[in-house]
Amino acid sequence: MAKKKVDQTPPPYNPSPADQELIAYVSGCYDRARSTRRAYEGQWYLNAAFIRGQHWVEWDNHSRTLTAEVAPQRRIRRTWNLVLPKVRARQAKFQKNRAKPEVKPATSDIKDILNSRMTTKALDYSWRNLGLEQTYASALGWSMRTGHGLWWIRWDPSLMARVKYKDPETGEEKVEDAQLGDVAVEPSGAFELLPGDPMIETIGRQPWIIRERTRPLSWIAQRYEAGKFVMSEGKDQGGSGYDRQISQLSPSALSGIGGGGSPEGRDDKDPVSIVKEFFQAPTAKFPKGRQIIWSNGVLLKTQAELPYQMWDMRSNPYPVVDFIDLDTVGQFWNSTLVEQYIGPNRQYNRIRSRLEEHLKLMMSGKILVARQHNVPKSAWNSSMGEIIEYQAHPNIPPPSIWTPPPVVADTWRVLDKLTEEIDTISGIHPSSEGAVGSATSGFQTNLLQEATDAVHAPDVRRHELAIEEAAFKIRRIMKLMYDVPRLISITSSDSQVEAFEFSAAEIDDHADIVVQAGSALPDLKGAKIQMALELRGSGIFGDTADPEVNRKVLNMLDIGDLGSVYATARRDEERARLENIDFEEGRIPDIPLFCDNHDIHSRVHTDELKSSTFKQWTEEAQSGFIDHILWHATYINPPAAAQIAAIYGHEAPMLPQPPAPPVQPGMEQGPPPPAPPPNQGPAASGNNQMIPGGFGPRGSESINPM
Repeated sequence: MAKKKVDQTPPPYNPSPADQELIAYVSGCYDRARSTRRAYEGQWYLNAAFIRGQHWVEWDNHSRTLTAEVAPQRRIRRTWNLVLPKVRARQAKFQKNRAKPEVKPATSDIKDILNSRMTTKALDYSWRNLGLEQTYASALGWSMRTGHGLWWIRWDPSLMARVKYKDPETGEEKVEDAQLGDVAVEPSGAFELLPGDPMIETIGRQPWIIRERTRPLSWIAQRYEAGKFVMSEGKDQGGSGYDRQISQLSPSALSGIGGGGSPEGRDDKDPVSIVKEFFQAPTAKFPKGRQIIWSNGVLLKTQAELPYQMWDMRSNPYPVVDFIDLDTVGQFWNSTLVEQYIGPNRQYNRIRSRLEEHLKLMMSGKILVARQHNVPKSAWNSSMGEIIEYQAHPNIPPPSIWTPPPVVADTWRVLDKLTEEIDTISGIHPSSEGAVGSATSGFQTNLLQEATDAVHAPDVRRHELAIEEAAFKIRRIMKLMYDVPRLISITSSDSQVEAFEFSAAEIDDHADIVVQAGSALPDLKGAKIQMALELRGSGIFGDTADPEVNRKVLNMLDIGDLGSVYATARRDEERARLENIDFEEGRIPDIPLFCDNHDIHSRVHTDELKSSTFKQWTEEAQSGFIDHILWHATYINPPAAAQIAAIYGHEAPMLPQPPAPPVQPGMEQGPPPPAPPPNQGPAASGNNQMIPGGFGPRGSESINPM
């Protein structure tokens, strides 16, 4: 029985007149922007080919492919790729250190401070969980080839997240993975982007942008209700068609386009179409912007606002950030450093290839033989002691060997000059890459490295600002979508694993996010070591004779990070501020711990005691707060604590005393030990030191309640 053929023709699409007008408008924008971009795409192909080592190809505008002229058999074509080392060195400078977004609280309130720190940790978690290190490497690669590397930021509802819940039957807390969705970041190059105005150099100031990407028809039909009307387009149409060709560039073939599979693991026979997303910036008519998605003449989605409520982000309201290779004022389609390398590297390859041809001639010289000599063709070979006979004729010189003249010295000087020119264009010299060069000491090499970093600092700073911009967008999506608390675990700078629950409630969307300038630049470990030793000598970490202080400094020298020391120093201050909030809201916290830094707790509590809001507390809260301060005072200086307690009509707390040693049989109990001097108390724990005469930030001055 013959199998019935299934009709895959989509149903007819009959849009309304308003939809037809909207499709015509965005399609016209797409055609104009794509026509402008086509003039730059050939250069992007050449950039990608040169990085791969294909230096004998050219871009054919007619066929829209890379082609290579077939060389005559007598010609030698060799490739010395001087571009790749410079690209790798530049990538290393951008990727050696990660730019770390840090959330700054909007107010000095302790809750805002803690929320900002929790959000900072959540962003650190996203960097690892979303694989942003590799995503940034991809965007950086696209930036060096096409001038623009992009991060498209969206919400993916299919992603899993870890949640903690209590089992209703056993009452035990359990941790499981649930399909809650998460932020997703997709890297791409300029082939997916169409800006509205090519005279505006930044993507955030564009009046509108279009993203184009080839998708299978099954994906379109599953995601959009009107996707069933979309018909298939050619597989190499749109930006993804160019991505496809670049992905198939052979690393060594001279024909330009090599073999390979299709992008995204898609079979060439699968029907596909180009999905185009139109994003318009906020205007008077559309104060929240708008988004329009269509494919092959079918309107898939339209909404009168930009996605994820990003319309209020003035620097860039679109769900994309741009990593630029070289900034060009007044022009969006900028140049790249790789483009500047092509000319010198082409000339270098031509000269070196001709040199090889010349050396081949020199190593296999020509023999000049007259026809009258009647010398057989096989007369000369590599055999030793060979006797060659020939017919001598009057006035005819004997056979002679001809060798080409030696290469002139200017040829070698030109080659050296070309390599120097590439070093100058790139701003990366051999000494800064680790070669000895003209440097005679390690200090000179470090100076060269720092000078090279200064040249690339503006480009690195633009990428730092792009990551800062991405952090704002990721946080906005978290604020909207993290409605269920999820369990997040991160590894801190001191290699300690920290797990905590995080949700939208811990996000302050008004807090600022900052990436410190130069944080992504490579830094020298020697400079960090010197800084740590200088800070230790200044006493900022404590007594230089304290073994604990020296241990911390040694750990810093190993990990090269000061964050762990800062976190330890502020831990007691945060606990003290939270205790102030508990007292203000009517909750009485536990008594101080013996391991608390009582000096810091006393300073924070006495500052609150002098505030105007303290008078608005209830009497019970005020009394409990003073009792709490007296506990810290007793640890610092018991006599001063007793004086303060008497002034306020309280009793000074008694610290636990060690039990008396048992009396041995036959021995009489001696007199009690003498009391400590008035200016000394029990040894304070942690980093505490004796403060004669009182407690608090000013020592004995804190005794006076006035």
